[in-house]
Amino acid sequence: MSSADANATLAQMVAQLNALPGHFERESLPAIGKAILAAVQATASAGTTPEGVAWAPKQAGGQALASAPGKITLTTATGKISLALAGPIALHHKGWVRGGTRRQVLPVGNMPAAIEAAAKKAADSEIKRLLRGR
Repeated sequence: MSSADANATLAQMVAQLNALPGHFERESLPAIGKAILAAVQATASAGTTPEGVAWAPKQAGGQALASAPGKITLTTATGKISLALAGPIALHHKGWVRGGTRRQVLPVGNMPAAIEAAAKKAADSEIKRLLRGR
């Protein structure tokens, strides 16, 4: 599923769920965002792209970007789930470093299956919580 399709589907679901008591977007988007953040942090901790492709090791050997998971930030205040990178990790994500080695940290384009599954699981939990009345 492309990011645009996923966003459209999520927007449709949010509109339907906003009719539920508790306002799904305001109350549940942070929980879904945290699940997505945790899934992305897990791939970064493993030294892989969000799709599971291993990053190139450091020139001196060992796992690159060990601090990457802690440099990913989450924002949901805009009614959307946004992830961002801080500091030099962002440069590595784009490949804008000496040697041009790109180590993708955030999903780009299609949402990887593992991250989509984490989002769906969190959304299901939130829907059940809202339907229970908390």
